[in-house]
Parts: sequence; structure tokens; C-alpha cells
Amino acid sequence: MRGAMESVTRMALEEMIIGHSNESRFGHVLSQEGLRQLVDTLYEFFETSRNLKSAGDRLMGQGAQAPGARATTGRNVR
Repeated sequence: MRGAMESVTRMALEEMIIGHSNESRFGHVLSQEGLRQLVDTLYEFFETSRNLKSAGDRLMGQGAQAPGARATTGRNVR
């Protein structure tokens, strides 16, 4: 079974391809201009994904290295 992230990513990629192609009786066809636009859109998508991952990694690293940070167990301890 696919994870939610994989399903959403696959749907987004499919929408990008369909949005830049023309439907024909043989399937979807890309013009030269459509191909150029699709490559630009996919590049932006991957760049955004990479930037979000880097930002998340930085936040996780800061949380683990913050002075005085304590691990929480989800229950009140006195």
C-alpha cells in the first residue's frame, strides 16, 4: 500500500503532465512548447521539494541540538 506522500506526489506529477500535454486518441501528446513548460514546472517542483526537505532537516537538527532541550514523553512528570 502506498503512503500518503507517495500518492499525493504521483497525483501532482500526473496533473503536471496532463496540464502540459494535449489529449489525442492515442493518449497524451507533448508539443515542443509543452515539453519546455513541463520541464520548467517539474524543475520547480523538485527544487521546492528539496528546499522543504532541507528546511525540515535543519529544524530537526536544531531541535536535537538546542541547549536545555528536553525530550518529552507526552505525559506530565514531576
